[in-house]
Amino acid sequence: SGPSAQPLQDVSTVRQFLAGTGLVGFFDTPWTIIFLGVIFLLHPLLGCVSLAGALILFALTFVTERMTQKPLSEANRAWARTSGFASSSLRNAEVISAMGMVGGIRAKWRRQYGGVLGLQALASDRAGSIGTTTRFIRMTLQSLILGTGASSSRPTTPGSCTWPSAKRRFLQNTWQAMRAPWWKPS
Repeated sequence: SGPSAQPLQDVSTVRQFLAGTGLVGFFDTPWTIIFLGVIFLLHPLLGCVSLAGALILFALTFVTERMTQKPLSEANRAWARTSGFASSSLRNAEVISAMGMVGGIRAKWRRQYGGVLGLQALASDRAGSIGTTTRFIRMTLQSLILGTGASSSRPTTPGSCTWPSAKRRFLQNTWQAMRAPWWKPS
């Protein structure tokens, strides 16, 4: 057998990790504690709303992962089988053509590929449904944080109302960035 492409695939995996959002999320995570602390210092009620919202959004991110993990994992396995079938068929293309089996091979590949697309669509639909809920909650939280800051008994400035809202978005983006590279389907 000839040289293996595995070292190139390994280098590509490392490059994707270093260029991806996971590493940034990892380094941003310590700031989430600091930002939450500052929000609590601005007003304890703002801190409670921000913390509750962050926990809800984190839970929705986790639920999204759990709901999409199985179909994506099955789609990856099905894709590997479909690709292997296609490669094998291409290696034997002359024999398959001579035996008049091209139509049958094509039909089998389309069925297998249709299964892959179906599993990917299922995962995408689930993620989209939960993503819509997440967007709704994010918008509600933003308004809730602004309203809480404006209606608090402590004197607040416009900046002390908008800053927690901006940092809440930072917290959520950090958790979503960290989720991407490490919570992969097995």
